[in-house]
Amino acid sequence: MKKRIVALATTLTVLASCVAPVLATSSVFYYKDTPVYWDYGRTFLYVNAYSSVLSRYYTHSTSMKKSDGGVASSGNKAPGVTAKVEAYVGFSDPQCYCNVGG
Repeated sequence: MKKRIVALATTLTVLASCVAPVLATSSVFYYKDTPVYWDYGRTFLYVNAYSSVLSRYYTHSTSMKKSDGGVASSGNKAPGVTAKVEAYVGFSDPQCYCNVGG
């Protein structure tokens, strides 16, 4: 019985690490000499993509192209509020954008 539990736990651990990897990129760029934090990548079996952006001093938003040709957008967010968007992109390359202004 103990061997079965260990084998099951090992199998689940290996599957969890292989099935749902996350590829992400995080960067900081400067808008009018203030830092803007941008994070984007893939989640859930590589078929969803996400983008989030944060500016502490300016309004900001993020958007991405979806697999059906539409656009998913976070809408404008106030300074200090994280703008987030997640959408289905299939296995195509995610195209994420961020806007900062104000």
